[in-house]
Amino acid sequence: MKKKLSFFLLSLLFLTLFSVSLQAQWFKTPWDQNIAYARLLSVQDKVIARVWDSEEGNRSYVTPDRGMSWALTNSLGQELEVLSVVSLSNTLLAGTWDALYVAAFDGQVWNRVFPAGMAESGPVWALLKSDNQIFAGGTGALFVSSDNGNSWSNGAIDMADSSRIMCFASDSHLLLAGSDSEGVFISSDAGASWEQANTGLGDLRMTQLLISGSRIFALTLKGLFISDNRGQTWAADTSGLKNINCLVLADNKLFAGTEAKGVYSSSNNGLAWTAVNSGLPEKTSVWSLAINYSSLFAGTSSGIWRLDLDVEAVLGDVNGDNFVNIVDALLIAQFYVGIDAAVFIEANADVDCNNAINIVDALLIAQFYVKLIPELSCQ
Repeated sequence: MKKKLSFFLLSLLFLTLFSVSLQAQWFKTPWDQNIAYARLLSVQDKVIARVWDSEEGNRSYVTPDRGMSWALTNSLGQELEVLSVVSLSNTLLAGTWDALYVAAFDGQVWNRVFPAGMAESGPVWALLKSDNQIFAGGTGALFVSSDNGNSWSNGAIDMADSSRIMCFASDSHLLLAGSDSEGVFISSDAGASWEQANTGLGDLRMTQLLISGSRIFALTLKGLFISDNRGQTWAADTSGLKNINCLVLADNKLFAGTEAKGVYSSSNNGLAWTAVNSGLPEKTSVWSLAINYSSLFAGTSSGIWRLDLDVEAVLGDVNGDNFVNIVDALLIAQFYVGIDAAVFIEANADVDCNNAINIVDALLIAQFYVKLIPELSCQ
């Protein structure tokens, strides 16, 4: 009786000490690099991270497994910084500081290409694939290809030689190109002609363009501007969300990365915002967001993080590798005694669904792994 009472009291003590909130949703991907900046690009089933720090400078990494591992991109053994990327029929096409490169779908090894009509040097800041055309934003020029990037021609856009096309956006009716000094250019005829559309813009230095339904968002160095009439006029954002660094759209929901306030989401096209920061460190600055299938990636001041959207939690898959095995049990045991793991999805760790993560959860996974129990279920 005394042993049972002691065990019960000890169990209560452990539950008190080690019970945790299961609301954490973001988790940090394994990332051992020191980064002072990170911009994320999504292509196929991969995310490319363009990073910078004072020691190693600019470089890019690619993850083929939803952030579980990152590999350095290179060309002939030299590190390659990817500025923009699109997917072609059987390869990836990247814009870099030195024109265009192509790679297989793994995105690790890139080879320089010299297609007809494209500048042989200089940066390609932005790429967009729209229907059967590819648009490339350079300095003082916009290039167009209708044959999968094999040849290019100058787009019919009137811009200064020093101006840079930094971003694109498109839907079934409009093409938009954003400049670092001349604002927004719009085409309604599949790129055959372009016109400036800057009425109401308080800043002509574009960093991102995004179309969501009937609204167009133009992110500038001075803040966010919105058009509700297909770019004819713009007005400063009045939602109250300040210091927005980036935007991304996923399943009709907007996400915004901010300076020192993490990530916010909006279900009404930016009229109101709600913080989505469970699991992120306080005062996190988010410089870039990318959607890859059902996961939202954030390049932040504390590394690269992932949030799985609208995906039913897989009980027991603690490290997010899509398997439930003895490794997950070990991670829970380590978590229970205070040893942190590089990746630990708390929402998947409470296997018995009692709002606590403890050694019982680890034992249940171990039993499931050796087939002593048929499934892991809250029922």
